[in-house]
Amino acid sequence: MLIVIWTIVFVLLGVLAGTTGNMYFLGAAFLILGALFFYLIYMGMARDAKALILSGIYVTIWGVLIIGASLTKSEYEAWIFAEGFGGAFLGLGIYQGVIKAVTCKEKITACFMGAKTRSAGRGGSFYEPVFAFVYQKRQYQGTTGEVYRWRKLIKRYQEGNWYSIYINPGNPNVMCTKRYPQSSAVVMMGIGIVCMGIPFFSMC
Repeated sequence: MLIVIWTIVFVLLGVLAGTTGNMYFLGAAFLILGALFFYLIYMGMARDAKALILSGIYVTIWGVLIIGASLTKSEYEAWIFAEGFGGAFLGLGIYQGVIKAVTCKEKITACFMGAKTRSAGRGGSFYEPVFAFVYQKRQYQGTTGEVYRWRKLIKRYQEGNWYSIYINPGNPNVMCTKRYPQSSAVVMMGIGIVCMGIPFFSMC
């Protein structure tokens, strides 16, 4: 419930920043988002705790910088901070989602070899499937970057069985199981677009 409330507050503050042109609201929205990231880590709900910690720190710093720029009445400086923050999230989402989905265009069959374990905080874990295959007479083994809870993983994959995956022909070490962005990449792109759009919307 707390996660839903914080998400609603983040959206409302972003809307207020866009409609009023007050960058205090945007800075506060980033601080709320940072708090949400740290809460997810604390509750053991993070698929990649290290990545979320870095994101939480990054978001918090941008929130402080934007509020600081607003306190000094440097509105355009605050807008620059917002564009930089949004651009970073948009770029990361595109890199992890769109570019990988586009470059991994060759469908092959690979053997599921098990999973790597990732800590999710507070004793929780996520699992990253490992695949092995032969491509152009060379053997490859690696992960797709996707993570699952254990119950979902064992329902989806059985060790020793073969599954269709997609690889980048130019670099077969880069692979994915689906040719469309994961939900995490879509969320990052959404955050980036919203944050980059708020300053322009506020000028209308």
